Amino acid sequence: MVIGPLQTIQRAWERAHQVQKDRNDIYTRLYQRYKGYNPNASDPYRSNLVMPELYAAVETIAPRIGKALFGRRPLVPITSKGDPDGASRIESVLDTYLYRAKFKVKGTQLLKSVALFGTSFLEPLPRRELVTRRQMMPSPEYPFQPVPVEITVPRFGIELRQYMPWQVYVEPHMLDLESPGFVIILEIIPREEIEKMVQEGRYQTNDPEKLKSTGETNDKKFSEDMLKALNITRPDDDRDYGVLMRYQSKERYITAWNALEILEDIPNPFKHKKINIVRCAWNQDPMLQNSFWGQPEGKAMEAILDKYDEMRNITIDNADITTNAVIGFREEAVDAEHLVYIGGGRIPIKGNWQGSIRDAVDVIETRGLPPEAYEIPELLHRDFERGIGVYGMNRGESTQSDRQTATESSLLASHGDLRNESRAEILESIGLSDFADKCTSHIDQFAGIDDLFEIIGPEAMQTVTMNPHMLSGGFDYQFKGSDSVNNDFQKRADMRSIVDILQVNPAVKPDGLARKTLELIGWNSQEINEVVMTPEEFGMMIQQQQQQQDAERMKDLETDIIREQVGGEVKAKVQASKPQPSAKRPADKAKRKAAKTPTMAKPDGGAK
Repeated sequence: MVIGPLQTIQRAWERAHQVQKDRNDIYTRLYQRYKGYNPNASDPYRSNLVMPELYAAVETIAPRIGKALFGRRPLVPITSKGDPDGASRIESVLDTYLYRAKFKVKGTQLLKSVALFGTSFLEPLPRRELVTRRQMMPSPEYPFQPVPVEITVPRFGIELRQYMPWQVYVEPHMLDLESPGFVIILEIIPREEIEKMVQEGRYQTNDPEKLKSTGETNDKKFSEDMLKALNITRPDDDRDYGVLMRYQSKERYITAWNALEILEDIPNPFKHKKINIVRCAWNQDPMLQNSFWGQPEGKAMEAILDKYDEMRNITIDNADITTNAVIGFREEAVDAEHLVYIGGGRIPIKGNWQGSIRDAVDVIETRGLPPEAYEIPELLHRDFERGIGVYGMNRGESTQSDRQTATESSLLASHGDLRNESRAEILESIGLSDFADKCTSHIDQFAGIDDLFEIIGPEAMQTVTMNPHMLSGGFDYQFKGSDSVNNDFQKRADMRSIVDILQVNPAVKPDGLARKTLELIGWNSQEINEVVMTPEEFGMMIQQQQQQQDAERMKDLETDIIREQVGGEVKAKVQASKPQPSAKRPADKAKRKAAKTPTMAKPDGGAK
């Protein structure tokens, strides 16, 4: 039996709505507590405060993890050993589109919802919009003199939509978005917006009159119930608003208006062939069958927070009664406006009163609370901190020096940071990775050469793909948010203690040490590259220095050779210019020797 699109979406809604109702009640209570609203405040003369513990925890954790995840650019680092240039181009293009879509701002808002409700959703949608560009064009009057002209061109972009968990209804047995099943997204939008989309051709309808019907398929729109729970009501006339129901599965996309009129029924239009929304979870439920929905930060602490509010209100009420005591009086003796409980006050007694003053005015004494009543709230508060992992030092508060040493405080802060690191890892592995996959798939499918050229210039002509899964040699998302969640002060202290040792170690790369040090103080990769050379640049510099040294040595060697050659020639010339001794005959030599030899006289007086 073939099931039509309207019946398909209605059946899916009924299945998902049955199991979603209880979860929606939890979201209502958590949001009321976050906003400080007490729905049970029935007695106007009693303290009905909601202590801001959950608010403080969410506003402490979410900004810290948000800074770690979104505080650096590129927002999604991509590396590839097989094609590093291709990965760099994809990284640059994706980072530009996410920055234009204000992903950092919307990501921080998303984290607050995830921390409070346990789960939230983000959907990247491709869009085309007309933008104005100014370029030089030939002048009609002077063709050889270009003038600036504004032109309108279509450009690709990414639109980010965030959905609260009560807006998304899922197949009850889904474990994640990769599992077989469906999701239904509910959006309350003006009817005029739907009519505009129909006129533009984005949606189609066979019966335009049905767009004017509000429909009664759903008992109530849950988003309106959330507003009513906070004493915020809409006008009764709601005919200009309706519910856009968007059904998504891996095979089929259906869009309906108020579950009455089908506006779209098409095969999955995206190249990634997945459900297009992205799930962001906080703490995963240990029960596998319930792991799709993250554990809200305050759900396990609800009972403790309720008792904590009760005990704090009791002590406040008691202090209020003690300060402003209950006074009994007789109207014939005293006027009520004179019963002001202040030091040094005077109460005039009417002249016709004949009784005693004690009979006219009586201060009713109240019994104070036992000391334990003031200790219980503190114990409950400590239980809440231990359960949620957010302590005073995490919120920037001073610790109680009489109960905690500096080491204990540091250990508690480290314990909270480890839990935040685990949360960040879950958000990166489940949420950001899937989000990056779908964004890059949309860019690869819908962005043209002109769109890419405006971001990466002539390299757009060399781009084969914008999908990192198609890169040669694979790829990897180098998320570093979870590494920077921990206590930065402790990390910096550790770095200071070992940096001197690392600097003198010949096995440590100087550029790597410099990068790690600058990353620790919050510098992003672009800032680091401005002052620290990359390994490639460092290698080129060493090669240039070596070549320069080799050239200088060759020059010195040539100079020495020239000096030796010149010196030899000069020596030869000097030697040749000296006079040469003449050749002597042997007879002359003998005569000279004989002349030098002395003669000796004989005994007979004769000469020998």
